[in-house]
Amino acid sequence: MTKKYRLYAAFSVFLLLQLSNFRVKPEECLCVGDSPFDLQSGRSAGTKTVAVRYTAFGWEKLLEEGRPDFVIVRPQELLEIVGKIH
Repeated sequence: MTKKYRLYAAFSVFLLLQLSNFRVKPEECLCVGDSPFDLQSGRSAGTKTVAVRYTAFGWEKLLEEGRPDFVIVRPQELLEIVGKIH
């Protein structure tokens, strides 16, 4: 198991623990992130993922490695996504 994979797995477990604490299913959640790590961890936990366009990471790398379900430019756009998935 690579170091990078262990980090994704550890963060995914953390996400799942938090979801469990709030009695929320992963498929009912969005993981919003500005890095491939954020998005891959969210996907591993079973959530839909949202990439934010306002990031310091290279945009192409974020899209390629993170493979987000949604992309937003402004935080307000999250409301539209929540409306679509619920």
